[in-house]
Amino acid sequence: MKTKNISSAGAVLLICLVALFFSSCSSGGKAGARKLFRVQKAGKWGFIDKQGKIVIEPKFDRAGDFSEGLAQVENFKDSSQKGTILMEDVNCGYIDETGKFAIEPKFHSGTSREYRFSEGIAVFPASWFKPDGENSLAAEKTVAVDKTGKTLFELDANHKAIDAFSDGRLLVKVKEPQENWEGTKGTKFKYGYVDKTGKFVIEPREMISAQPFSEGLASIYVFRNATKYDSSAYYGFIDTSGKTVIEAKYKESRSFHDGLAAVSETTGEYGFIDKDENWVGGKGYSTVSDFNEGVAIIPGYKSFQFRGKTNGDLYVRGDGTVLAQISEGLTIILDIKDKLQIIDKKGDVVAAVDESVPSSLSQNVDPEGFQGGLLQISDDKEIIYIDAAGKVVWREKTSV
Repeated sequence: MKTKNISSAGAVLLICLVALFFSSCSSGGKAGARKLFRVQKAGKWGFIDKQGKIVIEPKFDRAGDFSEGLAQVENFKDSSQKGTILMEDVNCGYIDETGKFAIEPKFHSGTSREYRFSEGIAVFPASWFKPDGENSLAAEKTVAVDKTGKTLFELDANHKAIDAFSDGRLLVKVKEPQENWEGTKGTKFKYGYVDKTGKFVIEPREMISAQPFSEGLASIYVFRNATKYDSSAYYGFIDTSGKTVIEAKYKESRSFHDGLAAVSETTGEYGFIDKDENWVGGKGYSTVSDFNEGVAIIPGYKSFQFRGKTNGDLYVRGDGTVLAQISEGLTIILDIKDKLQIIDKKGDVVAAVDESVPSSLSQNVDPEGFQGGLLQISDDKEIIYIDAAGKVVWREKTSV
């Protein structure tokens, strides 16, 4: 595929894509091919299949995506209520793919991707919001449940779960009191990992930040000199026992995907390393996506590159703006004529998106790309699903 230019929306879209590359796929592993897709109709949420047929009638006030066969749904005590909904007025549970409650709505918590089932467990994190005239946004303790709704373990309000289980580990942020230098009381934070019984298998320690495990390793951000707080902070990786296997020496890093992790030795100049710290596929890129399905996307203002893991592997150049990661062998771009096109890993156009879908929605493409044969494009006014042929299988206004 060869194109020559990009629309004036390109700069904004590039910013959005860079945000995608830095924020998506933070945890390891996918939950499997999606079978049902959430939609909103007449103010209620339900689910369709890949043909656009309603399978679970829209009857919920909020809903999350299915993960491991269950989806989190909510009903408000007063469905007509607008604006801020207090948590005690929310009844949250999980339904199966028939729409039947597998876990009765007994929790008070907002829907979130972090609360999805992963490795057979869903975790509701404690809230550290201090209510000031309003109730907190989540429970006062972290609770983990299995697919029957049975509580597996609880952690007190000083322990907050980050994301979901991966590689048998759950990242937990711990807050502890400390005395500041002027003698006032303050708070310090540590990060550790618990197993499926809620026991710390990697004891909490002071870090600037940490990531969930992905492919057996977790990225951590630490001060090189543990006894002195200065600007010498770097990224490295630990294994599931907590052992440092890649020294903290990178200025930036992301999680491992397809056996490779994007890292930089100099801020803003990325490359990829394998688990033995070999550089793979070149380096010096201003931004990159994670590898997915053997392909990494390297975006430019008016162009993109797809590249495989080795120099002799897949390598494609094209002009246009990539809007989502490679998924199910495809992605979507905004081309030279401000048209949405579906392309494959070779950069070849396989389908044009239905012209009824305006290019102005290009900033609202689901950055995860195709899931279970459909791609979501939505904003605050409507939800659209297209298939791999670019055909609209669902379109519904969510507001006027």
